[in-house]
Amino acid sequence: MCGAADQLGVCTVPPQACPDIWAPVCGCNGQIYGNDCEAAAAGMSVGPTSNCRSMTP
Repeated sequence: MCGAADQLGVCTVPPQACPDIWAPVCGCNGQIYGNDCEAAAAGMSVGPTSNCRSMTP
């Protein structure tokens, strides 16, 4: 998800399970996810950290 309306998305199968590793990333929707796998499982691309208010929940 996320991106400009004129951009084509890429379909991928979301991960079934993610490692329990705290490596926070900022989703393109401005939400913080525990790691890049959790963002992918939610269907989000990882965006710049400036999109998130704080990288600590």
